[in-house]
Amino acid sequence: MEKKENSIQSSHFDTWWLEITTAVPSNIHNFGPFFSEKEARVSQYERVKDLITKKSRGIKVRIRNSPPEKLAFPENLETGT
Repeated sequence: MEKKENSIQSSHFDTWWLEITTAVPSNIHNFGPFFSEKEARVSQYERVKDLITKKSRGIKVRIRNSPPEKLAFPENLETGT
């Protein structure tokens, strides 16, 4: 089992993630995984547009080649179980 966990973890480093922070409201949004940097870059415009529509301010985008340390999921996310 430990070997499987290691292979899953290492596969995340072959993917790209968007980290979008907002000053108002103070929040960190993580989106991904994306399979190329270009895919992540293209996706950022839609994500930023959505945050602007929601009146967020102080938006900063960072594209990363590693997964976020912590992911949060919406409470209403269906788990399929």
